[in-house]
Amino acid sequence: MIKLTNQMLDQNYQASPHFENYFNAINGLVVNNLVAKLDNWNKAAEKALNQGKDECYKFLQISRNVLYDKTLFKTAAITWTATNLDVDFSSKTTPMFIFKSTDLFGITPGDTLEIYQTGGTYDAANVVRQRWSYGFYPCGYG
Repeated sequence: MIKLTNQMLDQNYQASPHFENYFNAINGLVVNNLVAKLDNWNKAAEKALNQGKDECYKFLQISRNVLYDKTLFKTAAITWTATNLDVDFSSKTTPMFIFKSTDLFGITPGDTLEIYQTGGTYDAANVVRQRWSYGFYPCGYG
């Protein structure tokens, strides 16, 4: 962690949003009893840092959203949240969140879409390249 934050300082990362998102993501790991996954998350953060400032910003922002707020995606029209964070991290090519099993909720001002027992990968740097697998059952089916 010290090495990574020193690199962030050397590259003129700002207290807000960069360090704020970094520490909120770590806080999310602690609060959600995912401290054992801190090392893998930190390796993914290092990978993002080495890919450039924009990629690192996206990874830290999404890390904060996922780990602290349990929010995968948010627009004015919809918010996607996860009920649990059975998540791991990969940094082989790009930093990835790997959800093993979770329930997703797509919340809009007038409705909610519920997807139970699903899993998949979430690429923090590329919103288009999301992959979700098994267990896609709309409410009341499956």
